[in-house]
Amino acid sequence: MNLRRKQAIEKALANLRLRLLDLSNRNKILSFKHSDRSRTHIRIIDELPDVLFKKLVDGKPLRFRSLPEPEDDPKDEKTDRFLMALEEARLTDEEYLEAIQQQEEDELNSRRNQEIERSLKDRVREKLRMPLRRSPQAMSMAEYAKNYGLEPNYSLPLPGAQEEISKRHGDNEIQTLLLPDQMDRKLSGITEQARTVLQETGVNTLYCIFGFLEWYEAPHSDTALLSPLLLYPIEIERILDRSKYRYSITSLGEEIQANITLAARLLKDFGLKLPDLKEEEAPESYFRKIQEAIKEHKRWCVRRYITIGHFSFARLVMYEDLNPTNWAEPNSLAIHSVISELLGGTERIESYHAEEYEADHPEIARKVPLLITDADSSQFSALVDALEGKNLVIQGPPGTGKSQTITNLIAAALAMNKKVLFVAEKMAALDVVKKRLNDAGTGDFCLELHSTRAKKRDVLDSLAARLKIQNQVPRPKGFESSLQELENIKQQLSLYVATINQPIGNFDGLTIHDLLWKEQNFRKSGALPKCLEDIKLKDAKTLDALDLDRAKNVLRQIEHHGKEFSKKYVSIDRHPWSGMTTPVTPPH
Repeated sequence: MNLRRKQAIEKALANLRLRLLDLSNRNKILSFKHSDRSRTHIRIIDELPDVLFKKLVDGKPLRFRSLPEPEDDPKDEKTDRFLMALEEARLTDEEYLEAIQQQEEDELNSRRNQEIERSLKDRVREKLRMPLRRSPQAMSMAEYAKNYGLEPNYSLPLPGAQEEISKRHGDNEIQTLLLPDQMDRKLSGITEQARTVLQETGVNTLYCIFGFLEWYEAPHSDTALLSPLLLYPIEIERILDRSKYRYSITSLGEEIQANITLAARLLKDFGLKLPDLKEEEAPESYFRKIQEAIKEHKRWCVRRYITIGHFSFARLVMYEDLNPTNWAEPNSLAIHSVISELLGGTERIESYHAEEYEADHPEIARKVPLLITDADSSQFSALVDALEGKNLVIQGPPGTGKSQTITNLIAAALAMNKKVLFVAEKMAALDVVKKRLNDAGTGDFCLELHSTRAKKRDVLDSLAARLKIQNQVPRPKGFESSLQELENIKQQLSLYVATINQPIGNFDGLTIHDLLWKEQNFRKSGALPKCLEDIKLKDAKTLDALDLDRAKNVLRQIEHHGKEFSKKYVSIDRHPWSGMTTPVTPPH
């Protein structure tokens, strides 16, 4: 590869890599807004970041804990009838919706908000004709939490000496500033989104965010931006416990990641290089490094928040994967044959329409190992091109066999001792192909690296399982004889096809196949009299078109005389010569 071409490919790679990062304020990795109304994230109070992080790393499930139910809430407001009416009122009550709309986000846990909620409940009681309730003055959630000895500030407490860590920081629960029904609504939304995204794309978007950087785009800007600092991938589980849902989170076993997008934005706008996150570094240590790095920016600060929610982080991982410094040879990506042709073009002339090969031709058949699922001639031809190293695009509506072709291609590549990377936008496509490979007994050769199957522990276990069965899978009994029988049947079928497609006689190139179809179509038309069905032409192979025309003329004359006979005599019994036969000549 010449230097100019290589430099062009490297430049194209760098540009594509930058496009993976959305450096605008629309990206919530850069500008995140907490919302008490949102069902995509939930905030944590009264926890220690390092303690919480260690529990997750140790694989402990951490259960969400709400504030206690208010003791002055009437029991009749916990019935299904009341709760269903209350949920409907939250969506339809105009007075409630208007009052909530006027509330600022940071006021949603205030005393005023509790009064709005209480008024709504009272209207629901009135609508359901329930007894009126006299209640004490409503408290804010912060005041309510303090009554139970909790620290209600979203800015988490600073770490102290180990012996000073209170019991509530050492348990396996995560404290929220929400009442049970509020927390349930939040967590149900988060859980449903996690399930949907995982099913559709196979990508986990649920993270526990440790710390936020509060910063400003310009020295005189009045709007502060809030950017996550550390993202730790987790999964959420919901179980039904005594008619109530319990929610908990656990680690996916992956490494905590720094916000690469934030680092790129600050470097671009301010020339500020954020410190690297060291392996196994705890959040508190990283917070101190960030605070030191931004000390020249007086209004900037590290917010000690922990938020659990959905963040699209897959592109950041791809951005880091494409970093040339992460490869053994910095130029290895640019000189890779596929990437080189994709970004730098090729001198080969590729056809816009693929050639369809004769699948049963021995020379063509040898190019594709045994198929493990059905394939028609066009699918087989695609396999031939792919295994010859051609780049191709296979198009077709649902149900036309694309997944079958991919399955056969993976199996054929495995038989040729090749590695295959199968990537799909939707997880359903991965599952279909994996099921087909499982059904064919080749599933053990697949390593799944998506969704919940991409956990570090699961990947290591999967590799260990495959090493264990290496060289221990027996060859199927009777495989060689079955293979030979298959080959014999294929040869017989190929010979039959070749035979019926050979020209026959002197019929202007007509094949046996053509004549058989003509005969069948003629029978179906009803034009062939019954009496002629068993007539056989002598030396049919030697007849030509002229002989056939003569025979047709004779038949037409017979048909003409037959019609004239019917007109004149009606019946053969009325003919003068009826009853006469041809005399038989006696032998000499």
